[in-house]
Amino acid sequence: VILKDNIKDSQRNYSQMEEKVASLEAQLGPIKEKLGVAEQAHTEASIKLAVAEAQKEEAAKQAEEWRAEIANVETSKAEAIKQAQMEISSEKERDLAELRED
Repeated sequence: VILKDNIKDSQRNYSQMEEKVASLEAQLGPIKEKLGVAEQAHTEASIKLAVAEAQKEEAAKQAEEWRAEIANVETSKAEAIKQAQMEISSEKERDLAELRED
């Protein structure tokens, strides 16, 4: 009789465990779906971040190129001004020399 009672208890426990497993599996489905959505969102955010970082690097590179170009233009401008000043000074000296000769 005790053995039969133990078997009945075991069967009851087994049935309860099966129900609990089925319940947990039912709860697991929506959680897996949410995980999939979260992983997809993470992937999309990672891609957007990578694109933004690439754009930032490209913008920084472009800005550096513009700075170098501006520096070159400034140098050329300074050289042109210096050359113009030298030419004006030379012309002035020639004009003064011509005036002295007259």
